[in-house]
Parts: sequence; C-alpha cells; structure tokens
Amino acid sequence: METRGNHMIVGSFVIAFFIGALVFVIWLAKFEADRSYAHYNIIYRGDVTGLKPGSSVRYHGVNVGEVIDVALSPDKPAEEVVILLEVEEGTPVKKDTTATLQLEGITGVKSIQLTIGNMQSEPLVEEGPYGHPVIQSKTSALDQLLEGAPELVSNANVLLARGNDLLNDQNRANIAQTLQNIEALTKALAEKENQIARLIDDTAMTASNMKAVSVSVRDLTQELQQGSSEIIGKTKNAITSLDNAAVSIDKLVAESSPEIKILVQDFQQTARSFAKTSNQVEALINENREPLQDFTSTGLYEFSNLLSETRTLVRDLQLIAGEIERDPARFFFGDKQKGFEPPE
Repeated sequence: METRGNHMIVGSFVIAFFIGALVFVIWLAKFEADRSYAHYNIIYRGDVTGLKPGSSVRYHGVNVGEVIDVALSPDKPAEEVVILLEVEEGTPVKKDTTATLQLEGITGVKSIQLTIGNMQSEPLVEEGPYGHPVIQSKTSALDQLLEGAPELVSNANVLLARGNDLLNDQNRANIAQTLQNIEALTKALAEKENQIARLIDDTAMTASNMKAVSVSVRDLTQELQQGSSEIIGKTKNAITSLDNAAVSIDKLVAESSPEIKILVQDFQQTARSFAKTSNQVEALINENREPLQDFTSTGLYEFSNLLSETRTLVRDLQLIAGEIERDPARFFFGDKQKGFEPPE
C-alpha cells in the first residue's frame, strides 16, 4: 500500500507539471499572438560571419526583433547577402535608418544595430526587390578595420623594410660619426664660450654703430643738399666780385703797360671760365639730386672732402676778389712806396 501511495504522488506531480507546462505554452502563444511584427530586408555587402537566424535586432541597445533568415542574394550571390528581419510594430524604422553588424562579447556572435538619422524622416514602407522594405546597410568600424588590416599590414611591412634599409651598417656608421662630430662641435663651442660672448657683444655694438652711422649719413645728406645750394650762392657772389674786380682791372689795364694788359686779360678769361664752370656745376647738381643721394652711400666721405676744399677755394677767391677791388695795383705790383733814403 505504501509503495502504491508513493507512485500516486509521483504521478500526480508529473501530471501537474505537464498541465502547468501546457498552460504556460498556451499563455505564451497567446502573448506572442497579441504582438505583431514588421519584416524588413537588409542587403549586406561583406562578411556576415557570426550572424544567424535568431540573432538579436537592437534599436539603441534595446532588443526589438530578431533575424529570421540569412542567405546569399539570388541576383548577386558573389557580392551580396540578403538578411530577413522581423521588428516589433511601433519601432521607428525610417527611410534614413541604417543597419550595422555589431559583435557581442568575445564569442563571435553578431547582432544588428538599427540607427535612425532623423526622426522627422518618412517611415520606410516601400517594398524592395525581395518583397519587403530594404534597410540600408552600413559597415561597422570593426569591419572597416578588418577590411583594411591586410593593406595596413602590407604598408607596415614596407615601412619596416625601408627602415631596415635606412639603418644599414653604413648609415649607422654615418649616424655615429655625425653624433661624434656634433659632440666635438659642442665641446669646441663650450671652450670658445667667452669668445662667442665677446663676438655677440661686438656684433651688437657694431649694429648700434651702424645705426648711428646711418642716422649721421641721413643728416649729412640733408646738410649736403642744403650745403650745395649755399656753395652755389657763395660761388655766384665770388663771381660777382670777380666781375667787379675785372672792371677795375680794365680801368687799370688802360693805364698800364701791355704786359699787364695781357696778364689782366688772362685773369679775366679765367674768371669767366670759372663762372661758366660754376653754372654747369649748378645745372649738374639740379639734374642729379637723386643720383647724388645714392652717391652719398658710397662716396660720401670723398665728396665731403671735396665740398670742404670747394668752400676753402671759394673763400680764397672771395679774399682775392676783395683784395683786387680794394687795390688792384697793389695786388699786382705790390707796394711801390719806398722808404726814406738818406742822401749819400
């Protein structure tokens, strides 16, 4: 009796378990029946390893559906993979929505991440070539990295090969020699530190002196421009004095011997030639003021000496002209008055 009672208890639990499981299945089926889904296709150009039916479809990280089927494209089986999704109704799938394959964890399983560009875009309802609206696919950053990895490795190998060529034995020896030369140069500069400091000070002083000389040259140029006008004026005055002296000499010549007349005429001709030369110099200066300014940068000191000597010459000519005007006879013949001579 006891054994039979135990069997009845076990049987009752088994029956109750099956009844509960059946109720749960019925409830779950009813729950799923209350939920509706929309179907979309994704045309993906690339590797979909890790994606399979039942993989999650997420929107902002929230599970909103799953992958129903993954198959090669009937039109372009060598290039495209057609993925069929079912997404819960109410999920905002727009025309600018993109689908990206993402790796979940380290198991290699992939899911599909939906991203919407603009919430104001129109819903995606237009059917594609496989009977469902087509969501645009977008390559993930990881896929882009993996696609570019072979080229990256190739470039790295080329770079390493070039680095090895660059760092061959000869170039390493040259680099070592260059470093030794730099070290020797550094030591030499350290030993000549005081001389370099003096050189820098001398250079600064020279620059200061050059600046002062530049200012002096500029001032001297202005003085030369003013001095040229002054010299021309003084020359004209000297010429006028010489002309007056020539008139006086003419009177003296009329009363003097033929030899004196010849001397006076030569002097008068010289004065006229000097006047003509002065006029030519004045015209030359007026026509060449700019070249004279350029000249001051090279022949300034020689020209200054010339001006000084010209001033001296004009001053001497003025003195001579004054002496001739005051007493021509005394200038040419000297003092003819004789001192007292006692009778013999």
